[in-house]
Amino acid sequence: MRQDKQLITALEEKSNTSVSAQTIMGMGEQKPTYTLSYFDIRGRAEPIRMLFKLAGVKFTDRRVSYLDWPDMKSSKWKIW
Repeated sequence: MRQDKQLITALEEKSNTSVSAQTIMGMGEQKPTYTLSYFDIRGRAEPIRMLFKLAGVKFTDRRVSYLDWPDMKSSKWKIW
C-alpha cells in the first residue's frame, strides 16, 4: 500500500506525461542494453539492426562467423 501511495504521489508531482515507469520504480534513468548476435550477413537480423539505428537505440552488434558457430552452438547458445 505504501508503494502505491508513493507511485500516486510521484505521478501527481510530475505533471509531465513522459514520466517513465523505470524512474517511478526507483531504477533511475537506466536503459536496457541489447546485444544482437547473428551471422555476418544481411539475414533476419538486418531489419532489427535498421530499426535499432532508426530508433537511436544503443546496441552491441555481435557478428558471428561461420567458423565460430560450431563452438557457440555446442556451448551456451544451444537452444534445443
